Amino acid sequence: LNSLSHQSVLSRGFALVYNADGKLVRQGADLKSGETIDLEFADARRHAVVDGTASDTPPVPRAAPAIKKPKPKPKKAKPTPDGQGTLF
Repeated sequence: LNSLSHQSVLSRGFALVYNADGKLVRQGADLKSGETIDLEFADARRHAVVDGTASDTPPVPRAAPAIKKPKPKPKKAKPTPDGQGTLF
């Protein structure tokens, strides 16, 4: 149940945004400059005022860090009965 709770999402760095009426804001376009909002984080709730205007361009997502995969170790050639190795 904890993994489905909104608290686990907040602990990963997200926040819930509430308008002055206490209703959840689902889109940034619903907010106007100068409007008061509340932000709910995993550890606290903060009061804020919207500043600026809405942008038509979505925020640029950050690239995820590259995960390096370990390289497989090369296979050692088994010697043949005459003592020579193989190329394959």
